[in-house]
Amino acid sequence: MMFIYNITMQVEASVHQDWYNWVNTSFIPEMLSTKKFTKAVLSEVLQDENQDSFTYSVQFFVPTETHLEAYKQAYASKIEAKISLFKTRVVSFSSTLKIIDQH
Repeated sequence: MMFIYNITMQVEASVHQDWYNWVNTSFIPEMLSTKKFTKAVLSEVLQDENQDSFTYSVQFFVPTETHLEAYKQAYASKIEAKISLFKTRVVSFSSTLKIIDQH
């Protein structure tokens, strides 16, 4: 059974470019370097015309629940705390999805 570890981040426009560079060159590579995920997908959540902020979903595909628990115990607090580099300009939350079927 496969899982997705999702981190949703709302990013203020004032730090958008810095955040975008950081998430692609630092955050996602560091998450993948844990070897607990098979791939990552970065998606923008489409919104009505609110240009004060952008919302993104970073989805990390996890092969087993054991991999996910190992990530959470060994890495999650350290790596995800780095989002605080952007202080209150980036708000985030994580969720876990269980893939139940694929077509």
